[in-house]
Amino acid sequence: ENEEKNLFTNAKRHYDDSDYEKAIKVLQKYIAFEDKKEGLINGLRLIAKSYEELEDYTNAVRFYDEVIKLDPTNDFYFSHKGYCLKQDQKYSKAEEAFRKAVDLNPKNIWAYMHFGDILKDQEKYTEAIEIINEGIEKNPSQPKNTTSLFWLHQNKGHIYFDLNRWEEAI
Repeated sequence: ENEEKNLFTNAKRHYDDSDYEKAIKVLQKYIAFEDKKEGLINGLRLIAKSYEELEDYTNAVRFYDEVIKLDPTNDFYFSHKGYCLKQDQKYSKAEEAFRKAVDLNPKNIWAYMHFGDILKDQEKYTEAIEIINEGIEKNPSQPKNTTSLFWLHQNKGHIYFDLNRWEEAI
């Protein structure tokens, strides 16, 4: 058990030092020995995040899927899976992941931001405005979310601008 803990600690240090390839190698050893669910979740999550940092979104999604099998109620995994799918231009799957993230946690403003953005990029303006409004309604101004709320309002304004709906853009 000590060896496993040391492996995770070393992997986390590599991750924190932005040495993601090394973190992945150590974490793969760690999850091969780890038999506790919580340990597996932590190892798989950090592998997924490492691949995401490396912009290897296909592998990141693969590991987010693995961690979701073990912990299907954590919105973080779904929102980051959605982000990776968005980066790989797998829009319908990204939409599904973002929807699941905000359903699990309506306070996940980061997921709303990217969900609205992906809809806007596909010119699904009505849906984008609906999602952005949902995010604003479910996240009244909270000091820690001020920047994110600003982004939601700004993005909604850009959509209205693109639609030549000037009054609503302001």
